[in-house]
Amino acid sequence: MSDQQFSDLHCHPAMHPLMLGHKKLWNTHLGSKRRKIKEAQEQGKRGGLYDQAGYPKLINSRVKLVYASLYSLEQGFMMNNSYLLSALNMTIKIGLVFPMILHFAGIRLHLRDFVMSLYTKYKAKRLRFLKEQEYWDEFINELQHYKDEKDTTGELVHESEQEIMHLLDFAYGDGTSNNLKSSGTFRVADGNWDKTLPASDEVLTVLTMEGLAIVSQTKHGGGHSKHGTKMLRSNTIGKRIKYLKNEIPLFFVTFSHHFSSELCGHARSLPIKARRLGLLDQEFFIDEGFSQLGYLTLKYLLSVKELPNGQFIKDENAGRRIFIDVKHLSLKGRLTLYQLVASYNAAHPLDKIPIIA
Repeated sequence: MSDQQFSDLHCHPAMHPLMLGHKKLWNTHLGSKRRKIKEAQEQGKRGGLYDQAGYPKLINSRVKLVYASLYSLEQGFMMNNSYLLSALNMTIKIGLVFPMILHFAGIRLHLRDFVMSLYTKYKAKRLRFLKEQEYWDEFINELQHYKDEKDTTGELVHESEQEIMHLLDFAYGDGTSNNLKSSGTFRVADGNWDKTLPASDEVLTVLTMEGLAIVSQTKHGGGHSKHGTKMLRSNTIGKRIKYLKNEIPLFFVTFSHHFSSELCGHARSLPIKARRLGLLDQEFFIDEGFSQLGYLTLKYLLSVKELPNGQFIKDENAGRRIFIDVKHLSLKGRLTLYQLVASYNAAHPLDKIPIIA
């Protein structure tokens, strides 16, 4: 095995352990012997079957720098939770009769949760909990794990050791697993972007955030969007972004994601099969540009101010700048962002704004 070291520009080290209900980020094992984890990894199957980017694997795959994306599961994945609507939809689309029989017999199953549990490989109980939990609360919970567990030594559980040893031997040849690292730690980069290289058993973690719905929407309150979410007041959005700037060393945000934040449109990203079966619907706000509030939010994140003549200057009162990742952003949104950045950079060559892509 070579001595190369790697960086991962977009991953979710916390997603798998938290979705499985583990108390520590280092425990990423599924905890089920029925899962064919070894075969799934060898065949490159979807990550719901196994952990892809947890810290035990990052440590053992010589990843030294990760951009860890904090993410709250979007309501669009859990829409149409009415059992009757789900049963009718499934019956019409794929000819299932059994769900309708159960419904009229009075057996109220959460079919939507059950289907998504099969699709994601996460427990339906966990998905139902996330369906009710606010985006912001889920985000803060994930952030707290990074704060509490940074700079502390994590130990691999036995099941994770066996999984990683098999993967090392499969990827690099028999005997490689003898170099297994059974413990390690991660350091969270602060706002000064410390350039100190991480130690051999350490992963330097730069925090990012995926999806502005985390700051712009609530899951409750009878929202008018198809997913039942509701826009928050502009002052609430502003307070949350101020928190991101002042309290979290957040490097960039992925402005749009799979479903609408109502701040800017998103690009189509989900499998066509899921759309045809009626499981996932991205249509609300898709391909739209920035809303008026979304454009104000963009400028606040980038700490720029627009003058009456259309020129951009640095907003000294807006605090630390958070960069924008254009992944999932609509074409109209990208063009607006590119024009803003090009105009600002031309006038401020010593304070250029990069675009993350």
